[in-house]
Amino acid sequence: MRVLWVGVAALVAGCLFPDLSALDQGADASSPESGDAPASEAGDASDAGLCDPTETFATPSLLPGLDTLYASNGRLSLDETEIFFQIYGDGGVAAIVHATRPSAGSAFGAWTALASIDTAGNNWDAMLSADGVTLVFASTRSTEDIYSATRPSPSQDFGAPAPITAVDVTTVNKPYVQGLNVALWYESFATGNGDIYVAPSFDGSYNLGGVVPELSTAAEEDFPVVNAGATLIYFARSGLADAGGSANANIWFAQRATASDPWNPPSLVAELNTTADQNPTWLSPDLCRLYFSSDRSGVYELYVASRTP
Repeated sequence: MRVLWVGVAALVAGCLFPDLSALDQGADASSPESGDAPASEAGDASDAGLCDPTETFATPSLLPGLDTLYASNGRLSLDETEIFFQIYGDGGVAAIVHATRPSAGSAFGAWTALASIDTAGNNWDAMLSADGVTLVFASTRSTEDIYSATRPSPSQDFGAPAPITAVDVTTVNKPYVQGLNVALWYESFATGNGDIYVAPSFDGSYNLGGVVPELSTAAEEDFPVVNAGATLIYFARSGLADAGGSANANIWFAQRATASDPWNPPSLVAELNTTADQNPTWLSPDLCRLYFSSDRSGVYELYVASRTP
């Protein structure tokens, strides 16, 4: 599945690494004790200031300030004041751009290009690390691989990109950085169909990635979005008709007790799905806002859906 824009060993994911809860950052530390009962060290989700991942989202809205753009795959900084997304430039080449806003919930300003990133090929699926200095993205500047670039601080430009060689084994894209560089989640076509893979990081660099078997089907699974503790995942699945008969990309989610456990069977996020495509792209640390892109209006646009603790 490839959206349109404008202007290796197979490892059991639950055994890839031990419980990662000690590496959580911020408030995003909920770990459901079962498939239906989220919990955290501070008590239940509401006591900890987190939203319950089993609660439904309200009606989604377009991102203010960016609501007139034909754009997709928006990923945000940890404080939700900077967003990276993709548009098409001259000749239909996908380019990564970004925009900022003064506070979470306010309108974004005009987008600006990332000249140091868009130097060759198509570039998309940009994801900013939690510390705000590393940008991970997919590019076709050689084959379709995952690259990273760093900047000294959020106010400065990124340096030249370099491939992440540990996951450079086949066509890979849609990277998502977990927490403080705990792991890299991404889509790989190593098995023929698009599947979700995860590459853990123990020493500051990523290790060999492996497929997440509990989420793998004959359909295409992509756009993984996880919380910092890897106990909650949102992803897109296409090519498999849902209960409403749509085989377009729909948003699903799954939970597990700890990062060492297998994922529980995933469920549709019914309130966000339509007969068009929708792809999850970023989850707020408090689990209250899910950002996604969809062509439900006829063109791809950036949306956010919220729920309250």
